[in-house]
Amino acid sequence: MKEMQKKMQELISKEELDRAFDARFPKNMQRKLRSAKVAIAGLGGLFCEYPIVCEAFDRPDQKAMLVRELLTQCPKTTVISGNGMAGYADINEIKTCQMMQRLYVCGDQSTDVGDGIGLIAPRVSACAAHQANKVLQLVMQAQYE
Repeated sequence: MKEMQKKMQELISKEELDRAFDARFPKNMQRKLRSAKVAIAGLGGLFCEYPIVCEAFDRPDQKAMLVRELLTQCPKTTVISGNGMAGYADINEIKTCQMMQRLYVCGDQSTDVGDGIGLIAPRVSACAAHQANKVLQLVMQAQYE
């Protein structure tokens, strides 16, 4: 898998990556992300102004660090995380669960890329859809409270 990733990185230019990045994030967030060197102690300053943060890191250690620090440094921020979307198991096993007052986890909470199969687009898409749906639910609930 790493060999294929290296080949893909060689084929995609920095300009193409920048365009993809620019299309993915709002302008004000682009500036913050480009100029910020995210350190554990500084996460609060980067994300605390946002009522909802949707996490989509691949590496478990980075995912855990981000979620932990957001929950401790940003008391008004709700975190939506993805966990357990690898493989080709039944897509209906992907669920959204409220794990804590300000933490929702989307996925099957069991499959792992380390199990050898890796991420497969339909399950990743389903998990992303669960995350997006939870964001919309929280936004609409806040609007009518």
